[in-house]
Amino acid sequence: MSERDEEVVVTMLTSHDTPPPIVVSDGSLIIESDDQFSESTSGGRFLFRGNGRPAIAHIRVLQDNGDKVYEDLNATGSRVEIVWINEDKDVTGNVIVSDGAVFEISSDKNLRRDGVPKRRGHK
Repeated sequence: MSERDEEVVVTMLTSHDTPPPIVVSDGSLIIESDDQFSESTSGGRFLFRGNGRPAIAHIRVLQDNGDKVYEDLNATGSRVEIVWINEDKDVTGNVIVSDGAVFEISSDKNLRRDGVPKRRGHK
């Protein structure tokens, strides 16, 4: 089954409110940071950690046409979990972005680094 045949369920939890799960049939995740992420693996997961203390500043979920599905402009301390679900409703993987003691991205799949020199992103 290809990645295009999978649905993505995005659950965003903040300390102030818990929006309902958002179902995305196709999309991308972009993390932008001025800091370089250290990369490692642990227990079959790919870990990307911020050097220093970058924080989640904003969370936005946008449709292709730019309309906002969800926005949190005060997202410091948030945890975002994206769960891949196939057409049979089976969980096939996930990505967790958290802003605790250390900013961390934990993924069951390796994320590619964008080649943009000014802002370092992982997709």
